[in-house]
Parts: sequence; structure tokens; C-alpha cells
Amino acid sequence: MSEETKNNRNKNKLHAVLAVEATNKAQAEKLLNEQISNFSKNDSRFDGLTRVLIPLEGEGERMTTDNKIINYTVIENVAYVADIVCKYLNTTLTKEETNSSGAARAELIIQGDSYGEVSATSLLALENYIAKVRRFYEAIPTLDPTKDWKEDETKSRGFKRTDAEHKYKTEKRTKHIVVHPPTEHFPAEIRESTTDVQVGKYETVYTSTKISTRDKAELLKRIDVVLEAVKTTRAKANEAEAKQSELATKLFDFINKDIINS
Repeated sequence: MSEETKNNRNKNKLHAVLAVEATNKAQAEKLLNEQISNFSKNDSRFDGLTRVLIPLEGEGERMTTDNKIINYTVIENVAYVADIVCKYLNTTLTKEETNSSGAARAELIIQGDSYGEVSATSLLALENYIAKVRRFYEAIPTLDPTKDWKEDETKSRGFKRTDAEHKYKTEKRTKHIVVHPPTEHFPAEIRESTTDVQVGKYETVYTSTKISTRDKAELLKRIDVVLEAVKTTRAKANEAEAKQSELATKLFDFINKDIINS
């Protein structure tokens, strides 16, 4: 038997699953907490903009005054967290399915699709952890609803942008007005007048990698559908006939015989 074949077989052994379960759980927990914090406190890092000043006078050139680049997309973050959480949950569910007696099981059906028979212990593990995952999805930042967002075809999936918004730049200009012309006996009476003059135009394009409130609502709705199905299936699985065990009594009879038990 080759070394590679031995390694693959060992990966399928329960001891190998148990060896990585705690590590996988710690990694998933750490990442969930970090990303909930990032989504809640650092959501501005998913927003960007480009602002250009266009002169209206003379032959000045367009000048970029602000340029905030986005390096992260919400969907990439969610996908990464989902991979790590699935890695942990699959490890835990593998353990539970291996250890389950096979009696307390029921078919998990979600919106008409079957996900196979699952043990009550696996369903309980799923129910508890998906409730934690829901808090992560609740923290997903969403697009500013006051802006009209479109897919940014110049970028990869997940980037949005607005059409250019314009705002004029003004400067105060002073001019002199002759109130009374000069006469033989008096000089001219001149008054200063200040006016705002448009000298340029700011053109701003907003960008973002957040998701819409509608998409976020749909994600949360799907999580709730899964949670409800898992709860219902767990209740059904627990309707199985209990397999009574007297093993503990026998073990303690052995321990205590002739000393504790007469």
C-alpha cells in the first residue's frame, strides 16, 4: 500500500476528524468575530469615490482632487467566511454522523429539496451554529439607498458605481461700481461689490462593493428558512424510539461491588 493511500485512509478516520475539529472551530469563531466587527465598524472601507475638478474658465486641465480606491468586496469577504465556517461545520457534522446510533434521524427537506437523512445531534449542532452565522449576515453593510447604483462593468463582480454627480466650485470676485461720477468739486464715489462666480465644476463618481438591502434581506430570509427546516427536522428525528441503556449501572455495579454495594 502506497504512503499516499495510507494518508488518504487516515484522513477518513474519526481520530483524524477529532484532531482538527478544535482548530477549525477556533478559526471559524475568530474569523466570524473579526468580520462582524469589520462590517459594523469599518464599513467605509467598502466605499470609494473619484472626484475631478473641471475648470470653466481659461484653458485649465481637469484635475483629480479625491481618489479613494476600494480593495475589498463584501461578497468576497462573505464567501471567505462561508468557506471557513463550512470547513468547521463539516468536521463537526462528520463527527456527529460517525458517532450517532442511527436511530434518531430524519430527512432534511428545504423548499422541496432533500438533503438526506441527518442525525439529531448533527441537526442540533447545525441549529446552534447557524444562529451564530446569522449575526454575521446581519452585519453585512449595504449600499447607500439615496444613490442610484449600477454594476461597474470595468471591475470584477461585486463592484458598483453611480453616474457622475456635478457640483459647481465658486470664488468670490470683487468689482468696483461707480455710484456717482466725478465732478468739478468732488471725486467719483466708488463702491466695492462682491459676487460669487462659478470657476469650475466638481464631477464625482461614487463606488462601492457593498450589497443592496434587498439582497441582504434575501440572504437573511434563506438563513431563516434553513433554521426552521433544521429545527423541524430535529424535532422529527427526536421522535425515534429511545434505545435504553443500562451500561452506567453495570459499570458502577462493578466499581462498587462488595464495598459500596452490599
